[in-house]
Amino acid sequence: MLTIEGSVSARDCRGGTAPGRVAEQLNAIGEAAERLRRQLVR
Repeated sequence: MLTIEGSVSARDCRGGTAPGRVAEQLNAIGEAAERLRRQLVR
């Protein structure tokens, strides 16, 4: 039987919905936002 958790976790490819991948994406966007903020301050 499929579960929501199993379905989400199974998507462990780049850009996927697995918790580890989402954490990677959040980290990447946070770093990109910080770089852009620093450029605006200059």
